[in-house]
Amino acid sequence: MEWKHRRIQLLQQQRNLCVQVQRPNHSRQGCRAEWHHFCNSVITIRSVCRIIEPLNTLQNLIAMTKHFSLLVFVAVVASLIFTSNSSAQDNNEAMRFFGEARKAEKEQNWNKAENLYGKAIAADPGNALYYYSRGTLNLLLGRDRRAITDINEAVKLEPGNPKMHLLKAQYFNYNKLPDSALVYIQNAEALEMTAKQVAEAQIARGDAFRLLRDFQRSSENYEKALAVDTANAEALENMALVLYELGDKKQAAHYLQILLALNPYIMDTYINVGYIYARIGMFLESLSYSDEALKYDPQQPIALANKAYALFKLEDYDEALKTVNRSIKNMPANPFALKVRALITIATEGRINRACSDLKKSLKYGYNELYDDGEVDALIETHCK
Repeated sequence: MEWKHRRIQLLQQQRNLCVQVQRPNHSRQGCRAEWHHFCNSVITIRSVCRIIEPLNTLQNLIAMTKHFSLLVFVAVVASLIFTSNSSAQDNNEAMRFFGEARKAEKEQNWNKAENLYGKAIAADPGNALYYYSRGTLNLLLGRDRRAITDINEAVKLEPGNPKMHLLKAQYFNYNKLPDSALVYIQNAEALEMTAKQVAEAQIARGDAFRLLRDFQRSSENYEKALAVDTANAEALENMALVLYELGDKKQAAHYLQILLALNPYIMDTYINVGYIYARIGMFLESLSYSDEALKYDPQQPIALANKAYALFKLEDYDEALKTVNRSIKNMPANPFALKVRALITIATEGRINRACSDLKKSLKYGYNELYDDGEVDALIETHCK
């Protein structure tokens, strides 16, 4: 039986150990005493073996006794135990910093989160997750140079983890380098992925083909993502935008309604739907859903900017100006709101200097990083020479 075979094997290991540690001046009785003492330390030694790669088996530790006295051997083991305890303390400290960083992110305290991720990395520089998390944060904040350094390190530390390759693909998509993005999507797809990662890979492909203006292939990838993850908000939003590019506003609106049905009581859903309806030229719908978002928070600056843009397109300039000024008051560094106010100013007052000031601020606060329509650059080219 298996258990009997295993017991014989353990007994054989005990006998071999006794032979190895016995020296000429030792009696068999002494050997047994040493074996008993050694057995009491097996649990500790095994834990050391998991951490110290060059000594990755119990036999390797035992083999050391061929060349060193037991005193030296015990000293080595004690040193290894101390090292393992120190490493465990570093890992615990790193995890504490990591947890605090995640909390800071939830509180939207971005700089604090980045600093805490840095402390986690300093305590445990071999953990790819910490680089991944800080890289993701900086990527979303538009700090691309910082982001790519961490993303590269994450890929280097865990080349067999598809999420690292997908993050690098996302970086390239954000920086409008779709061909490079497709390379890292392929790298991820060559590895074993979860269902969620399969959906993420298809979304990344859709984004890359959208950048290449191959809207048909882009829509096919978003459909594949939704076949795996039917409630994926990003896929639904992007699908609506692609269908608009393909000239199918009705179907685009259909996907937005699915998005609303999945998240009917979340303010962000109404904000996003209001914005996308504006993007596809359905301004009454955009106005309606922006108003729904403002029921949750009447001072929400992004919802106010979306509403102002819809009002501007509907040529209700007075109300649009009042609304956009509220948005900018609540969030002075809102690049979309600054663009909207510039559009209203150009359309009504003709005060080009004021409009150009808003447009330049819009660029300063990251309009081109957040939106890929090139509209602010075109307005500056036309009005601010």
